[in-house]
Amino acid sequence: PKRTWYVSNREFDIPFDQSRLRTIKEVQAGPRIYISFGTEMCNNYPLIDAFFEYFGNNDMDVLFTFGGNNVSYEMYKTRDWKNKNFKIELMVNQREVLASGKDIYFNHCGAGSIYEAIFYGVPMVCIPQEWDQPLNATTIAELGCGVVFPESHAQGSVGKIQQSVETVLRDFDKIRQAALK
Repeated sequence: PKRTWYVSNREFDIPFDQSRLRTIKEVQAGPRIYISFGTEMCNNYPLIDAFFEYFGNNDMDVLFTFGGNNVSYEMYKTRDWKNKNFKIELMVNQREVLASGKDIYFNHCGAGSIYEAIFYGVPMVCIPQEWDQPLNATTIAELGCGVVFPESHAQGSVGKIQQSVETVLRDFDKIRQAALK
């Protein structure tokens, strides 16, 4: 079905294409993950290190973007990891990435990120930091469109990342259907 949205200042110029949605078996066999914290959150180096440790050492298809934060990008761009499907970019066209058929989207829960994820039916792992983000994350979880990452500044982040991926994969169809409503 054709989806047309007009939300705030967001223009959804890349159409929603339901044929890009993969089956639960395809997703569980090899999830395609997009991670974008926004410019401000890209200073949380212990959390970024945990994401690099977890996703850099498995075989999942992962895109990590620094949201234009050049200082952080420069710190990480030359690091080596085992996973050849783990890519980092300074900046991307987020609507294009989400429209390409990502399966899980880790984000900071800024308004633009959640609008776009819902529009493209991508389940979220919410990592709120400040301002409206904690309320946005709670709302996303209550609507069933994603899960909230537990305490992003605490110890044990690698385990929490793994737990978040496993939770979304376990409940994938239910979460995706909530986002597509």
